Amino acid sequence: MEAPVNPKGFAPEPVFVKKQQETATAMALELYIFNLCPHCQRVRVALNALGLPHQLHRLDPANKPPGFSAISPLGSVPALRVDGQASLLDSLAINEYLNERGGGLLLPADPLARGVLRGWTGFASDIQSDMGKLLAAETEPALTSAAATMSKKWRVLEGIIDQGILPAAPHPLTLLDAVLAPLFLRCRVFHDHLPLVEAGSMPHLHAWQEWLSNEPAVVQAVDGDFPALFLRFIDQRSGGALAARIEGE
Repeated sequence: MEAPVNPKGFAPEPVFVKKQQETATAMALELYIFNLCPHCQRVRVALNALGLPHQLHRLDPANKPPGFSAISPLGSVPALRVDGQASLLDSLAINEYLNERGGGLLLPADPLARGVLRGWTGFASDIQSDMGKLLAAETEPALTSAAATMSKKWRVLEGIIDQGILPAAPHPLTLLDAVLAPLFLRCRVFHDHLPLVEAGSMPHLHAWQEWLSNEPAVVQAVDGDFPALFLRFIDQRSGGALAARIEGE
């Protein structure tokens, strides 16, 4: 019997399986990460959603282990080691591979819907660069400019959801959700000081943010208390403008 497919062409929602967390035994999939890296969180969301067994290697950005360059020639994360033979780099490429390996549950079954979702996944990925500029801002004008750029792109997504081009939340988890999740988690942390996704002006996107941020596959994509860890990151390693705004309010 074929699994039902919803009108948007999405396969049934993947079940979050707790056994996919790392174990002490060697596994076919080994993921090298920095805990707060948003690109690493994307991959962890996909692994969690697909229930794929894997082993995590948590690296210290300032002290990478000897021989890591053999796994990641660029020294970057995430790096996915597959069957002890090949390494995949780039979070979008890794998630495409994981989705195929895991049965294709994170993309729509319909080819057109699949292409549409991939396109907007690329758009959402670009917003992560804007988040980087926002965090790196050293002055209030630079912070305001970066926030305005992000808000403009969020409004585009709000309109796309309103038109029915992308599904409203909740919906089966997709590769787009894996990209949006780290962004939404960060926006929620500093929302009281710099609101970017507001319920009044962006009801669809706000609902998506609140739903996705509480999905088990997302919650388990970072170790520890993420809000506390991210606030510490803002205070110690950001450009300073966002930290100053948070401290001044």
